[in-house]
Amino acid sequence: MVLPPAWLQRIVDKQVPFPLTFLVEPQVDKSIRPPSPHNDDDDDDETDNGDIDDSDDEVKRMGESDGDNDDAETTTGSGVYLGVLDFESPSEDMVILPEATMKQLGLSNGDGVVLTSVQLPPGAFVKLQPHDSHWLELEETSRKALLEWELRKHQFLYPGQLLRLSHNQVDYQLRVVECHRANANHNDNDDNGDDSKANEAIAIVDTDLTTEVAPPLVVAEPMPQLAVGETRDFHVAAGELVHFGVAIEDPNTRVVIEARNSEMLQSKGDPDLYVSHTADLCQPSHEAFTWCSDQTPDDTARVELSQDDVYFSAPNTYFVGLRAYPSAGDAVFSVSVTSASKKTRNNGSNNNSDAKTSGASSNAKECSHCGRLIPASSMVMHEMQCRRRQARCPQCNRVMRKEHIDKHVALEHALIECACGVKLEQGPLQVHRRQECRLRLVQCIYCPLRVALEQRGEHQGECGARQATCLHCGAGMQRKQIYRHIERTHGKSRREAKPGVDFH
Repeated sequence: MVLPPAWLQRIVDKQVPFPLTFLVEPQVDKSIRPPSPHNDDDDDDETDNGDIDDSDDEVKRMGESDGDNDDAETTTGSGVYLGVLDFESPSEDMVILPEATMKQLGLSNGDGVVLTSVQLPPGAFVKLQPHDSHWLELEETSRKALLEWELRKHQFLYPGQLLRLSHNQVDYQLRVVECHRANANHNDNDDNGDDSKANEAIAIVDTDLTTEVAPPLVVAEPMPQLAVGETRDFHVAAGELVHFGVAIEDPNTRVVIEARNSEMLQSKGDPDLYVSHTADLCQPSHEAFTWCSDQTPDDTARVELSQDDVYFSAPNTYFVGLRAYPSAGDAVFSVSVTSASKKTRNNGSNNNSDAKTSGASSNAKECSHCGRLIPASSMVMHEMQCRRRQARCPQCNRVMRKEHIDKHVALEHALIECACGVKLEQGPLQVHRRQECRLRLVQCIYCPLRVALEQRGEHQGECGARQATCLHCGAGMQRKQIYRHIERTHGKSRREAKPGVDFH
């Protein structure tokens, strides 16, 4: 929250302990006017004069909504614990509260609030519970690093508090379930039948805090997993996507993921496959993917993965999105994952990739419509059929069957907006996402967390200033100094040194 400027000097004069923590409660008696902080007259009731004390004296001020929700907040009864963001309130009779706090306390702009300075005991243990299982879709190292980064923004925690974390344009919510102060064994509560010590606010600044994460409150059905050699049927509604994982253990194998209409159910859908190699993109679609097979209407979609591709690695789990193209309606697709001895065709290639060489002979001529080399004796008949059956895309000049044009234009030439605001066609967008986008994830050099490129400078500036411990010799220093230490003292190059392996 934001306090009036005059309060800073009063806080110093009253020797209010840092970090500053206030219990904010709605003002019950609406008839009491907010006091002026400049009133220095002697009065037995310091509350009415706006004095701040580190005991239980109360300070009354008017609340106003602020869209900024940077303050940590916790709830207890009818009040909320808040820290202080700064002392820049535009009025001496006004405190600015986060918008979420205003809603939580049922306040409107101009309502009175009561602020009580409190000093919370240092904490030793906290248990958190994710709202849903999307939290578990993150890699374990990312979850740990993201949680550590978020907790460093808070001064205190309290059971019932909701932590909101954001990573890769995805929002996550974790609720504080238990808090235990230092010098209190959280395992003793069950024996004593008293869990009051687990239901109190704790300070977490300069503490050694143990964190436990409980199972999610809402458990979604886990994503289906297919192994090499397995086949499974999926019912897909028109225009919708179903997602599943494919586990590949052997780095030397070539794996084929194929989706075709179920013969048993006589399905007549048009399958599209989208594959991602990273958990950062666990739900690939036509807007974001690593590999795809969706160019032409067909009853089969096929993607091949092998060590020939720069993005392939094993062992690894690949994420697959299977879509039924809208114009073909609902469908049941039989998906198989098999190993192949040799490559049969490129991912996402069209059926005319060999057009230039097909039918070549010593007296062949190039068709003026499709560009294929056709024997001279067959040219007249070929051109008649070619112009009747095939069409040229007006945007990329590719030739394909006329019934394929609509899907080709809708998928490959429609503009798709990236999260950063750039609008590109499907193919260029994938290159932009991986190489150019300012929101693409890049690795922090000091911790396991991957952050957006535009935030890396700020993140690494703060992350590098934190203390680190060398896991080889136990020496403590700032993280930005640890690589030089490891290189000079332990003979390990900077490229070889890794967070969690050489230091933490």
